[in-house]
Amino acid sequence: MSTPIRHTMDSTKDRILEAAGNVFAQKGFEAGTVREICQLADVNLAAINYHFGDKRRLYLAAISHAYSSRQDELVAEWPAGTRAEDRLRGWVGAMMERLLGEDRQPWHMQLMMREVASPDVACEALVKEYIRPHFEILAGILKELLPPDVPEERAAMLVFSLVGQGLFYRFAQPIMRLLLGEQAYGALSPQVLADHVTALMLAAIGARPHVGTEECVP
Repeated sequence: MSTPIRHTMDSTKDRILEAAGNVFAQKGFEAGTVREICQLADVNLAAINYHFGDKRRLYLAAISHAYSSRQDELVAEWPAGTRAEDRLRGWVGAMMERLLGEDRQPWHMQLMMREVASPDVACEALVKEYIRPHFEILAGILKELLPPDVPEERAAMLVFSLVGQGLFYRFAQPIMRLLLGEQAYGALSPQVLADHVTALMLAAIGARPHVGTEECVP
């Protein structure tokens, strides 16, 4: 575990939350211990009980802090008249940047990804407050590009397929490095991947005739 963060946060509560986020992101709710959090935050158990009550509520607070701090990433508004294709590209680009770009608070995304991969006590809140708003924006964009009679379930499956590509590129980074080599892998910037995924989705729903050209803008 890293050096105590006593000098990097103004309040005891903030230090505890930062320490808990780091511990839970690395080890999960069950394996992460209150003792480790106390050591990292340079506090005693009484401080955690005073500010958060117990380990479960501390974990919920860490998850809530993670997604609340990232609400500015929600791509919800575009200039009037922006084409659905361009809004799709913007949404996918933001997703790829969140998943693959340089992170100002690495434990935020790491903790949320851990909760998604192994749902625990905070999954319902995470879906309601963070995942569902992103889901609804993307579903709304895709519905504009799809025929009006496409069932809701079909549109949802397309959303899952698109997001699944982003998650693949995040979790499979070590494998891709081995398959492609560092130089080729390094060329796959978040924007390059966003253009590819956008073109693939547009082709899949019939809004683009083919995939694989140099230019990804429809």
